[in-house]
Amino acid sequence: MNYFISRGGQQYGPYTAPDLERYLAQGSIQYSDLARTESMAEWLPLSQLLNPGKSSPPPAIRQGPFAPGTPPHGTGPIPPSLHWALVLVLGMITGIFHYIWIFVQSTFIRKIDPQSKATTWYVLALVAMAGGVVAALIFAFAMSSRSDFGDPSAAGIGMGLIMGLVFFAGAALMLVGAFSIRSSMLRYYNSVEPINLRLSGVMTFFFNTLYFQYHFTRIAKWKETGVLYPQ
Repeated sequence: MNYFISRGGQQYGPYTAPDLERYLAQGSIQYSDLARTESMAEWLPLSQLLNPGKSSPPPAIRQGPFAPGTPPHGTGPIPPSLHWALVLVLGMITGIFHYIWIFVQSTFIRKIDPQSKATTWYVLALVAMAGGVVAALIFAFAMSSRSDFGDPSAAGIGMGLIMGLVFFAGAALMLVGAFSIRSSMLRYYNSVEPINLRLSGVMTFFFNTLYFQYHFTRIAKWKETGVLYPQ
């Protein structure tokens, strides 16, 4: 038999009886929460469904502002918890830190989604960007070394075009990697550890690494304290 929980006007589930017992023990749901089975039309206190012979529900083991229907500490790995603002500042100061951090994130994603190809897409993106620089330099050197090359400015134009095209390809690959991470996060945090995670496609497009880090920090805090702050 499966059960549904209602809290704050939202329905969560379905859950099995062992699921409910585990969540009750962890404190993420209470016996006073409204619940029903698949065959019921009305909502009743959970205590009446799990303990029909008792006149009053057992006391809640723990209180706290937990997300409805989700265990406060979860069962999976803790994501990297560095604050997104610090990631931004370090990236602006050092330049390279941003690229280091995208691999920190993609490595974590492999823990919750072993099939993720985000790291591969990021590597291809960086290879493309580096290849663009090398190709542009080779082109510029070849053009400038020709004795019959009458317009040196053409070398600069050609170099710019090559770098622009290859960097565009690298940026596109970066976005493919970012949306791969988004898919893995949505799939995992709405099934294995259901916290009703929502990730905007627009925010992913423009702020992917910082946007993911904001949510990683939320999830890490939840796992450490049992408190899941609003999205």
